[in-house]
Amino acid sequence: MEDTSKCRSCNSVISGNYCSECGQKVIHERFTVSSFVQTLLVAFNLEKGFLFTVKELFIHPGNAVNDYLSGKTKPYVNPLTYLLVIGGVYSFLLLKLNIFDAGMEAIGTPSPTTDEAMALQNKWFTFYKNIINFIPLLLIPFISLASKWVYKSRQLYYGEFLIINSFLFVQILVLIVVLAPIVLIAPPIAEVFPFITLFIIIAYLSYSLKSIFRESFFRSLVKAILSLLLGYLLFVIFFVLIISIIAVVALN
Repeated sequence: MEDTSKCRSCNSVISGNYCSECGQKVIHERFTVSSFVQTLLVAFNLEKGFLFTVKELFIHPGNAVNDYLSGKTKPYVNPLTYLLVIGGVYSFLLLKLNIFDAGMEAIGTPSPTTDEAMALQNKWFTFYKNIINFIPLLLIPFISLASKWVYKSRQLYYGEFLIINSFLFVQILVLIVVLAPIVLIAPPIAEVFPFITLFIIIAYLSYSLKSIFRESFFRSLVKAILSLLLGYLLFVIFFVLIISIIAVVALN
């Protein structure tokens, strides 16, 4: 005999695991820590495909990206969800482990000569730290635009390059997140971590682009560097324009 009960949301008769009227899932057990974690995973669409996405983007980035672009999306995490989750972890570690401040010192930011300049620089650093978790999200559109120009012979849409770069840059953040705890073991490494990060970005992008577009590693390396430089230049130009407009409006 089929098990039937009433839906707790709309009081309709339920036959099975879901209400045919409102879609409410039948829940018999009480909420535990395990079920709470599962709820979080479902909320971020991480219950299925997360570890598979991480693995495939490490081992077969070309297959993963081309699968997704061809419409085979079910095995993989949505790239935007992937970006938001990993980006949050990345920014937390970057600030919590003091990698950001140590990196700024290692880069050798020139000391301002006046109190006003010092105050302005401190405000800029504070602002940058507050939005640091959005930086990957902000950079991707510009690097994707640069990538479309670099790979113009491929005739891919701009939206497709957004997907490609979202996956690749999040995977770079995964690598950085995995390596970041080393700073706890050896704090002096924080000073060179920005350079380690730069190496990871160039190396992984070159490796992945080679796999995606089936080109030589050297050609992929050159195109990766070119895409990064052009994309970052576009980002800086856009950012300076926005800051200039805000400054003009504020003065008026």
